[in-house]
Amino acid sequence: MKLQSYDELKHSKYRLSLMLFLFLNVAVSFFCLLPFTGSPGTELSIPVISVALFSATALITSLIRPKLKLPLLNPVALLLGAL
Repeated sequence: MKLQSYDELKHSKYRLSLMLFLFLNVAVSFFCLLPFTGSPGTELSIPVISVALFSATALITSLIRPKLKLPLLNPVALLLGAL
């Protein structure tokens, strides 16, 4: 295996794990915002909305710019964990 193909494979796996992490954050935060039948009501909390917006924005950005090779998973996980 060539070094260049190994780096491309590593980047594609890293990008896929980042996109999966962001997609799951968007799905879970939107799931928390949906009202359920039989529940007293849902509150629109600022952290849930900010996690949904940040994750959706980062996911769209990673889909638009696939050649961007930045190590984003750790800082994004830290930021979303802080929220």
